[in-house]
Amino acid sequence: MTQNINGDKIVNLAEVEVYGHTVRLEVMPMDVFLSHPECDTQRDTEGRAAKAFRSHLKLESPLHGLVFIAELPEGDRYIIDACTRRYLWQEGKKKALENIVAYTVLCDSLEEARQFYFQLDSSSAVDRSADVAFGLLRASHIAAKSELVRRSGYLTGLHKAFPIMQPKVAVPKASELLDLLDQLNLSRRALPAGTMAAFFLSALRHGANVMPFWQDVAQNRGVSTDDGRSGPAALIYRINMARNQNKLTGDKNVTRLMEQALCVVETYMANPEEMFSDEWNEHIRREAYVKSTVTDHPELADWFAKPKREAARKVKVAQVRKPRAPRAARSGKTIRGPAEESA
Repeated sequence: MTQNINGDKIVNLAEVEVYGHTVRLEVMPMDVFLSHPECDTQRDTEGRAAKAFRSHLKLESPLHGLVFIAELPEGDRYIIDACTRRYLWQEGKKKALENIVAYTVLCDSLEEARQFYFQLDSSSAVDRSADVAFGLLRASHIAAKSELVRRSGYLTGLHKAFPIMQPKVAVPKASELLDLLDQLNLSRRALPAGTMAAFFLSALRHGANVMPFWQDVAQNRGVSTDDGRSGPAALIYRINMARNQNKLTGDKNVTRLMEQALCVVETYMANPEEMFSDEWNEHIRREAYVKSTVTDHPELADWFAKPKREAARKVKVAQVRKPRAPRAARSGKTIRGPAEESA
């Protein structure tokens, strides 16, 4: 059946219910498909298109004509799969089809459409975590300027700082912290992961007040005298020492550098004139830093709270778990009491 949907001629081949959602199987002209915008969490399409065209999109396959679209209650439509193909067709880099076949899922909201995008993304395993983060930044309206933020070079540090959060939760939540990080205008690998984690934790605690410290670190500035090194110079010294010893990667090394950096930052925030000797080797454990942060700023507690569903799961397991019988009872032996043993 040919019908007009938003004024466009689209052939509706079938309409079925799939797990509580209406899904239409449609044939639509290529120009109509190209007119639909991509989902706002879509990865860096242009940046990935060249690589895709050299690999899995190089050959002409009938599967390339199958796409997924999300339709909102008000009729707006978003492409949730085939955005790279759409770009290549638009740019004339790939031979365009006359029509494409679309699986159009009727969604209750834009957020639901985003979740379907992530499901397709996960099942196809095309996007890396950096690509997902790019899409999340775009959806959060973060116009990153630095290479570090644009190319998602902060992800390992962000996860180290907030390990209980998945990237699709942490990236939008940390938008203000990422804006501060972007202001440092760093290259992708300018800060090692441990230092990056310390940046996120200290920026959460102190906000913009901590930026002079990190600006000095970013610009490789600091004071070095016979009495020692200033906070930023001391951290730069520690980073270079770890790099020379090949100790910037690996969880143990990342943790050590994060805890040293937190100590330097907090010493600096208490007294910017404090000097550090090259033998200085103190640290603040993340758990202690988080506890202190939440004590001083209770409104930040949700950054470190475990997901409720995990807590509920543990309660449920505890309720159904039966106490184990004593070892002798499990083996069939008789358990004697004190009176029987003495008899």
